[in-house]
Amino acid sequence: MKVRFLMSQCAEAIRQAKRLDARHSTVCSVAGMLLVRKFVPRESLEACHEVAGILSAIIGTLYAILVGLIVVNSQGKVDTASQMAVSEANMLSNIYHLASTFKEPTRQKIREDVHQYAIAAVGQDWSKVEEGSVQEATVPSYRNIWRASTGYHPEGDRESECYAKLLDDLEELADARKYRMVASRGGL
Repeated sequence: MKVRFLMSQCAEAIRQAKRLDARHSTVCSVAGMLLVRKFVPRESLEACHEVAGILSAIIGTLYAILVGLIVVNSQGKVDTASQMAVSEANMLSNIYHLASTFKEPTRQKIREDVHQYAIAAVGQDWSKVEEGSVQEATVPSYRNIWRASTGYHPEGDRESECYAKLLDDLEELADARKYRMVASRGGL
């Protein structure tokens, strides 16, 4: 009977400790242990040592496996995000260079928008993601790249081939950008 009363008191103390900081939680834990040691006979505690040891080993092993899986999952997400950032940068470079095959003023417009996109992505979007907030400063230049590219009408085979490649690269840029935005909202 005393054990149940003590356990309920410890449970209440733990509930209250959740509202407190780590120091208070530690003090409550030690106080609970001292209360149990004072009121529960040593013989009744020793009878549970073997079972408690086995259960502790099982719980420790399961916890270690869980932590390992969390680490592997997190590392996979970081690797994917890194690959997508490299892909986004590569697609911007490709679009910038493919724009050289187009006639003015489209060539200059695409290059300016790509440059603005890169500055906004590095200077604002990526730094805000590191801080844990979401910033989409690349939206205007991203939309302008699409408008200028899809509004252009290629003349000749060379321009048509470069135009098709540019549109493919724009699609890959869109995928990488979407991943970056979703990952930043997800807290990666």
